[in-house]
Amino acid sequence: MRKMLLGLILGLSTISLFAQIPVSTSPENKNVVLEEFTGIHCGYCPQGHAIAKSIQDAHPTDVVIINVHTGSYATPGAGEPDFRTAFGTAIAGQSSLTGYPAGTVNRHVFSGLGQTSGGTAMSRGNWTSASNTILAASSYVNVGVEATINVITRVLNVHVQAYYTSSSPVATNKLNVAILENNILGPQSGGNMGNEYNHMHALRHLITGQWGEVLDTTTSGKMINRWYTYTLPASYVNVPVDLANLEIAAFISETQQEIISGSRCFPVITGLTNTADAAITASTLPASLCITQVAPKIKIRNMAVNPLTSASISYSVNGGTASTYNWTGSLQSYQSAIVTLPAITYTPQATNNVSFEILTVNGVADQNPSDNTNTGSFTKAPAGLNSTFTIQIQPDNYGSETTWKIKNSSGSTLFQGGPYTDGNTTLVTQSFTLSALGCYTLEVNDSYGDGIFSPGFYKLLNSDNSVLINGTGFSTASESKPFEVTTLSSVSENDDNSIEVFPNPATEVVNILNAQNSNIMLYDVFGKLIVSDNVAVNNYSLNVADLAKGTYILKIINGDNISSRKIAVIK
Repeated sequence: MRKMLLGLILGLSTISLFAQIPVSTSPENKNVVLEEFTGIHCGYCPQGHAIAKSIQDAHPTDVVIINVHTGSYATPGAGEPDFRTAFGTAIAGQSSLTGYPAGTVNRHVFSGLGQTSGGTAMSRGNWTSASNTILAASSYVNVGVEATINVITRVLNVHVQAYYTSSSPVATNKLNVAILENNILGPQSGGNMGNEYNHMHALRHLITGQWGEVLDTTTSGKMINRWYTYTLPASYVNVPVDLANLEIAAFISETQQEIISGSRCFPVITGLTNTADAAITASTLPASLCITQVAPKIKIRNMAVNPLTSASISYSVNGGTASTYNWTGSLQSYQSAIVTLPAITYTPQATNNVSFEILTVNGVADQNPSDNTNTGSFTKAPAGLNSTFTIQIQPDNYGSETTWKIKNSSGSTLFQGGPYTDGNTTLVTQSFTLSALGCYTLEVNDSYGDGIFSPGFYKLLNSDNSVLINGTGFSTASESKPFEVTTLSSVSENDDNSIEVFPNPATEVVNILNAQNSNIMLYDVFGKLIVSDNVAVNNYSLNVADLAKGTYILKIINGDNISSRKIAVIK
């Protein structure tokens, strides 16, 4: 689901369509304001998100979606983003919700549709019916909103206009202005996207406070204009704010419960002056690797008033030889794109540092090189003491959802376990031995999609019971962590004098005699596997002509025996 272009802000024609200013002075029907109560640990919430989107897609100018992250399902675990706000608890509290996902449509009580009698919260199956009812009802007030964001100063300016085509039945109404954000990548149970689920319409702030600004003139023919200026922070609760992904919603209610109508817009970006300017705003790398190639991802943004159609990007690992990638596309002002760079080869270190730089944009020098660079890092995957391991699985209360696999570098499953018994949190242990050197992956899966929670955990132990991988829990459908085998424990090392290896040093070919029915593996001094092959003949020729000058380790494995030889390659 993740696209190369993530959540690009809409064009000016669409902004004008959604803004609806100047507001109509003719009677109109109500617009829907759907407040969806959700959370990153709610396994059925993605279904709610899809239903809400289908309602909006059918009526794009008449439906406002506000995703309110609140309740226990929204409580983040260690290292997870916190999408909650100071407003969500009170909004959800007045809805009488009893389960998630829940939603209110214009905070109206629909007889027979609520989760509780007299409550406004409804289960997801009733949102469409309630929305159609609202869309068919006449409104006594029309609402429009427009906004701009200066991306240099981060100042948001909002203009709300409302016209009363008839008088409100109550003396005062309340005007609410909400800041929403789209395209926030993060975890989501049931989303099957890992940590890259695309969160939309997330409530970030209410400019007008918890229940809105009081409007004390609500009679027929009244035109209301309100202007708001607000400086956007860099983040809310440590979740960064992407100015390009913001959406503004405005709605009018009779009380804090009954919403009459609302509107939304995407702010117009201002403040850019350069004609050739791009920035690298983020980079994405794996946490650890045991292979010697990495394909980084970066996020580039057009910081110019002209479209960005090409960029030359340089990147390197650990200060090694740089690779250059020539990106092409089409990004309007302040739009961004995720770029997956081609894999680059590197020599693994304990910590591997990656540097990125934009060299040119649209074939010319960047006018603001200060934001052209970015860095990231990843670690070398842990290596076992030998090839005997023990996996520990502590299921949570839903063990029937938990399974695990050990996979080799080609993705084949070598060992697996689970599912387990619900309600039984007894520690499960299983030992296994890997028969070949190289890279492996421990994959732990949760069929429901919400991971393993306390008291659940998983660990991979070395042969001496030290912890190689410590999985303290996760909140997605699956979690994978690499590890490496550099020493085999199931065989004994010896020097079989019947095996002949020559010439040594070698320049082009190494001959191996008397090693038929064996497996040969050639490693460099860093432990990287260079060659792996099965020997079926008595006289085997190993081609070393393309190898760099240096010392290599040749291992010849036959049954329970390993012969090791040092090979020197000269040029």
